Amino acid sequence: MDYTIVKKTITNDSSCVEKRIEIDNIKGKKINNVFWSLYLILLMKLSLIIIIIGLIILFLGVIFYFQSKSIVGPPQSFMYSNPDWTINGFIIISMGLSLVLIGSFILMRYKK
Repeated sequence: MDYTIVKKTITNDSSCVEKRIEIDNIKGKKINNVFWSLYLILLMKLSLIIIIIGLIILFLGVIFYFQSKSIVGPPQSFMYSNPDWTINGFIIISMGLSLVLIGSFILMRYKK
């Protein structure tokens, strides 16, 4: 449904001139641009949050891996010199790395 505004103006020779302006076309473009820019801003912030969370998970995975190899951590820890945590560390590292890559891809894809 098209909504129109009718603007009547009277000219010098007393004739009436009508101008019709379509509201949908004018407002639709402005609203779409505003929503699109807000969407991009939220997407950029979300991608930065995803990258930060991915880096934290990546860091924890490296710590878990080093604890399993007896490089870091106290000897009383249940992860210390435990080969199961080597596999867990690699899994956690890959999860963190994938989050960092996904966040970076989103950031690079929609950056202006």
